[in-house]
Amino acid sequence: MAVGRGIARRDCEVVDERFDRCDWSRLGPCDALLHFAAINDTSVADEAELQRVNVDAALTTLEAAAAGCRRIVYASTLHVYGHAPAPLAAGRSRPEPVTAYGRSKLALEREAAAFAAHRGVGCVGLRLANVYGPGEGHKGRMASQVLQIARQMREGDPEIFAPGTQVRDFVHVDDVAAAAVAAVRLADAPGHRLLDCGSGLGTSFNELVSLLNAALGLKRQPRYIPEPAGYLRHVVLDVADTVARLDWHPRPLAAGIADYLAAGELA
Repeated sequence: MAVGRGIARRDCEVVDERFDRCDWSRLGPCDALLHFAAINDTSVADEAELQRVNVDAALTTLEAAAAGCRRIVYASTLHVYGHAPAPLAAGRSRPEPVTAYGRSKLALEREAAAFAAHRGVGCVGLRLANVYGPGEGHKGRMASQVLQIARQMREGDPEIFAPGTQVRDFVHVDDVAAAAVAAVRLADAPGHRLLDCGSGLGTSFNELVSLLNAALGLKRQPRYIPEPAGYLRHVVLDVADTVARLDWHPRPLAAGIADYLAAGELA
């Protein structure tokens, strides 16, 4: 069963479009809960609304699931780290969120840890990197930079923030799904755990343009625009612990772009 908007899968029953208003009694017992719904717009500054949706409604979801489910996996974000130096790793890097979104997800992590201890359930939080891949075409400006830049390149030279050397960790959505399924097994044991979920590889935006040129058969050049104040310069996750615990192997960006293109949804 699934709850949320924009779900295109036909092999599950969508019981509601709004997880924060869902009648959870309709679900009944379940093997596991995978909670990935949230406001994930890093430009949203409404702390109260982010608290309501990303923390309070999420905890309501966890509480409802715990009545008939002992294994929970939920999405957190690399934005809890803020300007902490890369490579970033749960348990080693100190969270320093600089956005309201990042603060809301850090609050969720802390509440989820208390919830798991109190209810005796297994709970795993995945700190997601920059997710891209099929199924995001409806997201508009909230789509990944991979898709947004590819769409620009179909029309002409893409705009990116100067100098284009800013680095991001891009992870394919299928790898995120695989990590989530594997994390369900890890959640067999009671307690709360945090895992970093990225490719573990850094790619600059200049390099992203080059990779997309190669994949799309283009020769576009970046058009640089001013970088906003406070923009994160180097964000890469250390996924060694995740790989070891989940026997999980995320693909590099070049392979992910090739798979995205083969799915017929890139640009």
